[in-house]
Amino acid sequence: TFHVELRDAATGAFVSNLTGTLTIPNTGNHEDWVTLTREVALPAGTHALRLVIDSNSTYGSTGNFDAFTLTAGTEPPPDAPQQMDAAAMFAEQQLRNTIDGLANNAYPEHTLADGSWRLQNVNHWTAGLLPGALWQLYERTGDTFWRDQATARTLPLAGQASKIDDLTFRILNSFRPLYESSGSDTHRQVLLDAAASKNTQWNQTVGAFRTPWRRSDSGDPRANYGVLLDQSMDMELMFWAARETGNQTYYDRAVLHLQTVAEHLVRSDGGSYHWVYFNDQTGEFVSGETYQGYSDESTWARGQAWGIYSFTMAYRQTGRAEFLATARELADYFLARLPADNVPFWDFDDPAAPNTWKDSSAAAIAASGLLELSQLLRAGGNGAAADDYHAQAGGILSSLASDAYLAEGTVSDGILLHGALNVPDNKGMDSSLIFGDYYFLEAINRYAAIPGA
Repeated sequence: TFHVELRDAATGAFVSNLTGTLTIPNTGNHEDWVTLTREVALPAGTHALRLVIDSNSTYGSTGNFDAFTLTAGTEPPPDAPQQMDAAAMFAEQQLRNTIDGLANNAYPEHTLADGSWRLQNVNHWTAGLLPGALWQLYERTGDTFWRDQATARTLPLAGQASKIDDLTFRILNSFRPLYESSGSDTHRQVLLDAAASKNTQWNQTVGAFRTPWRRSDSGDPRANYGVLLDQSMDMELMFWAARETGNQTYYDRAVLHLQTVAEHLVRSDGGSYHWVYFNDQTGEFVSGETYQGYSDESTWARGQAWGIYSFTMAYRQTGRAEFLATARELADYFLARLPADNVPFWDFDDPAAPNTWKDSSAAAIAASGLLELSQLLRAGGNGAAADDYHAQAGGILSSLASDAYLAEGTVSDGILLHGALNVPDNKGMDSSLIFGDYYFLEAINRYAAIPGA
């Protein structure tokens, strides 16, 4: 077997890798067997190539071959539907392994150095993502095994409806498919209870739902009301509850919350803050901060992806042109700053790039949002923009489904490699993340549902 690493000759930065089986012809001509026929998508330029032949082989040795000039080719991309199908089949295998022997009230968060999952209990914000991923497989396959497993891991989350944040991750992604499958009023009520809990965090003066668990770093006593970009995702729960109950207040508050986010968390260049802080008495905007990013004025990649997804969803729910414009602004910023392999570094402004962490979860979330954005634009008659976003999303998914990011053949119990949970806290870098896996599966399903994909 062989392992190939490609590194930039000038900087030494990692570019790509591949593994596989190398057959050595018995010709005595060594030039025959150093030719690798597998292709790797590479940026143009000069790179150092390291070829390592496994020590168990007849030719147990290492060769270093430097300064190869590699030019990005014009070969057609991989057969995307086939590639997505293969990735989904691998995801089935990984999730079967994950749930085998796993208690119904234990939930994976990120993988550890040995590839095993760090487990959390039902109180953790990520707990709804494992059952959500199982529901995605049920949607894809129709296999009742996945429905039954998803149900068993959704039901323990009912008590999480009393939480006030991350309710889309905890409840909507798990209980909505359960309710749609069962038609049970009990399951519907869990969703409605979650929306009612979210509603308790409303402040009309600020015009947003509060995220209460973090204080501003500014030290300014006026900055006592925090709003988190990630929890724009909760507005889908509020729109759902408004539609189910006819409660216009839920709808109106979700709209106003997103307008506040667009005004204060989205910067003029299309980048974003992670948090913003207001004064709860006056509604005054005090500061913008970026807790999980590189700096307050940087753009954290996963936060940007949450924004793309949330404002695309908001346009679907409301038809408001302002939300479509914000979704596209966020998407264009994200896409313009992607490296050659279409997977962002954890923060778009980390000066250490390219020698820093990637975040495959940000890529997966963005890809899912971009696919929906493309279809909404197509339905609105903007075919050119729809084609562009669809192609960009396909490029991201193709990279995630490649050997460079899919965990196949590695020790990881997850689906995607190279996620970055929380770089400032030195937690979960270069790991598989359950939310990255969930949104990757959702994106694959969305891709498959698009005619002609």
